Amino acid sequence: MKADSIYFKGHSCFKNDWAGFDEIKPINVIIGRNNSGKSHLLDLVEALCDGKLFDREWKYQCSGVLDEESLKEVFSEDTSEGGLRGNHWSDHGQYFVNAEVTWEVTANEVSDVKFSDDFDLMRLHSKQLTDARISRVKVALRSRLKTLFFI
Repeated sequence: MKADSIYFKGHSCFKNDWAGFDEIKPINVIIGRNNSGKSHLLDLVEALCDGKLFDREWKYQCSGVLDEESLKEVFSEDTSEGGLRGNHWSDHGQYFVNAEVTWEVTANEVSDVKFSDDFDLMRLHSKQLTDARISRVKVALRSRLKTLFFI
């Protein structure tokens, strides 16, 4: 899975407001007035590049598209037990492939997972089962945090 965007808050001039990048490309240009926070955005880029996102007390908001490889790590093709009824991959995991998702991260914990409006999260499933599925998606997002932007 690769994240498409990242925002952060809790750093200097961005204590309470989200700031970041709508898209992450091989080359990004930052333009702004003096004292508008350009150097602080570079601090975010540095944290991404050196893998030290969680050495700081920042909160992150990311978006991306779930892929099969990431999902198969937590929705095993060989498992049919536990909190999910049926085969974990064919009955649950494959449903999330190519789903657009946004989430927040604080201190290596994933929260506030949201899917695009056109994604029917509870289709054919109870709230309890849907919560179990989201829990697995959070594990997939958490396991990929350090490499999220460079896959």
